[in-house]
Amino acid sequence: MDRIIGVEPLAETVSPKTASEYSVSFEDVTFTYNGEGESVALSGVNFTARQGEITALAGPSGSGKSTLAHLIPRFYDVAGGAVKIGGVDIRGMSTEYLMSIVSFVFQDVFLFKQSVSDIILIGNPNASREDVIRVATAAQCHEFILRACFKRSQADRRRLNMRLITASLITVSLFPVRRS
Repeated sequence: MDRIIGVEPLAETVSPKTASEYSVSFEDVTFTYNGEGESVALSGVNFTARQGEITALAGPSGSGKSTLAHLIPRFYDVAGGAVKIGGVDIRGMSTEYLMSIVSFVFQDVFLFKQSVSDIILIGNPNASREDVIRVATAAQCHEFILRACFKRSQADRRRLNMRLITASLITVSLFPVRRS
């Protein structure tokens, strides 16, 4: 615990930039968990997750999927290359701005107590009811939600929560929160 508390925050930029769109790109990304001299966790990673499309990170345990995901909200800085959102290197964005445009869901899923609509609105609290239904449909869970409203088994709630996580992430890509 002392090691975690003692970690220095990542440096903030003096001239923060904003993105005009929200595609995420990894450009020749290299990453090590403990800095120089440690074994390389990622090397030469290149791909783009386009705004409005679904991108899956698939691979065996330990292949770097979670590491890639943790680099997007800048939980860590890359050792080489760049992670960009809308063509802007995330190191050039303020932490506050970056957190306002990135949503993430951790691997350990728990059951939510909020309404289905509230959970989808996590992605964009300003979305309309019609937006919520559109997002639920895009996540292929609208029909399941309607059926699950009448079933209350633990298994049904667990399946619904997994789909709602997807819906919340889709909300962000379809209706990103824009702040002035």
